Parts: sequence; C-alpha cells; structure tokens
Amino acid sequence: MLKNKYLAAVSGGPDSMALLSKYHKEIYGVCHVNYHWRDTSDIDQAIVKKYCDKYKIKFYLLNINKNIYNTNQVKNFENWARIKRYQFFLSIANKTNIKQILMGHNADDFVESYYMQKQKKSQLLFYGIKKENFYYDLRIFRPFIEIRKIELKNYCNKHHIEYAIDVTNEDVKFLRNKIRKEVSRLDDKKFYKIYQDITKINKSKESFSLNAYSSYKKWIKQHYDLTFFKKQDRKTQIELVYQLLINNSPKRISSNKINEIINFFLSNKGNIYFRVNQHLKIYKKLNKIHFISI
Repeated sequence: MLKNKYLAAVSGGPDSMALLSKYHKEIYGVCHVNYHWRDTSDIDQAIVKKYCDKYKIKFYLLNINKNIYNTNQVKNFENWARIKRYQFFLSIANKTNIKQILMGHNADDFVESYYMQKQKKSQLLFYGIKKENFYYDLRIFRPFIEIRKIELKNYCNKHHIEYAIDVTNEDVKFLRNKIRKEVSRLDDKKFYKIYQDITKINKSKESFSLNAYSSYKKWIKQHYDLTFFKKQDRKTQIELVYQLLINNSPKRISSNKINEIINFFLSNKGNIYFRVNQHLKIYKKLNKIHFISI
C-alpha cells in the first residue's frame, strides 16, 4: 500500500483506470492529456473526469489543439506527444509541490519496450521500462510493471470500472502496435519466460549500472565538469550522457546521437552549442556543460 500523496497519469484506458481505482486514496490529483487525436478522445476525458469527481480527486487537463498536427512542428507524433505530456506532468508537480507521479505501465509494456529497443539495436544498461526513474526532479513510479495488461483489464471488468479502448492501437502500420499485438498473443508461460530473460540481462548489467550512476551523481556535484567526464572510460561516458539526456529531455535519443554528444564533449573547441533535438541544446563554457531548453 502506498502511503504518500501522489499525482497519477491517467489516459482513461484499462491500465490507468485500474491504477486510479487501486490507489485512489493515495492520489491527490490526476493528470490527463487530451490530444484530440481520435474522435473518441473526449469520451476518454469524460471517463477520467467522472471518476475524479466521484472520489473528489483533483483533475488537471492539458487540451491540445489538433490543428497543430497539420503544421511542421509535429514530424514524429509519438515523440512530440511524449514530450508534451511529461512537460505537463512536471508543471503540475511544480504547481502542487507533489513530486511523485504514478503511471500505469505494465508487464506487456515492459516486454514491448524491450523488443522496440532491440529492433533499433539500442545498446542500453537497462532494457524494458524501469519501475522507478526521474524526469528532472519528478519521481515516476510504475506499480504495475510486473502485472500483465489483461489482468488489469479483468480487474476493471470485475470491479465495474469504466474504461476507454484506444482503437488506434489496432493499426499495425505502426511498429509499436505490431509488437503490442504479438506480445498480447503470448500465453503466460512464454510471456513470463521472456520477462525473466530480460530481467536476467538487466541483472547482469546491474553492477556496472550502479557504478555508472554513482559516477553520474559525482558529475552532477561537479556541475558537469568536462575534466571529470574525459577521465571516464568510453562505456561510462555513454552511460553518463544517457543519464544526462533522460533527466533533461523526455525524447528518446539514438546511440548515434549519444556518440556524437560524447565526441562534442571530448573536442577542444570553445563555447560551441550542440543541438540535441528541437527541445534541447547543450553548450560548453569554462569547461562545464550547460543546457538550454528550446
């Protein structure tokens, strides 16, 4: 049982509605994003709002004007949407001074993410989705990461909890949806064998990961000093940059981009900017690393 007050990210799907139901006594406020991406998105919003009203939970809404999708600002909707919602979550955390948020990611999401990472040939110290991590100073906690999606749906049905179904998840032209469909068809025996195999891979990397994270914390204390960074071996440098990025930008970064950033840090040129993506720039000044949010 969670004891502290939390925010919760709730889309209206069975995963997040199960989360809201199970922990509603510990949830101070719900964050809901309506992208108006689907004709039924207002129904999702209404379901979440109705539940919050019933249990007197604060309801925070981010309404996205769908006309923005037709502009050049949105080239990759999934990444853009992820950035928007994480920035929204952080803004509500700062407004309420509640720096913990619950998310409904589950075991299926964990396995799907692993397959996505392998498809992209990502070299990581952790595969899948972590049970806990941070976005800036916002602690993200995923209590359902070991529970299958179908169990959460069954929980909602058993307890008569209303939820919405995102029909766009059926569109297999998107890689994530194709993988999602394949994972959902796995019986529990096969599924949890894969889950355990991924966990073993993560466990084998755990010792280095802990040491690398310790180095990252030291680097923070030294205000991202480049002399400290240059003394690390390449593998640790990769992890330092990875930690730097996941704590300062919600947009996923490729291995090639990480290597480009390392080379930028190692170069002897002066006050030069490096554009990580459309939301973040890094620059070097007086042998330190600084960030500019765009």
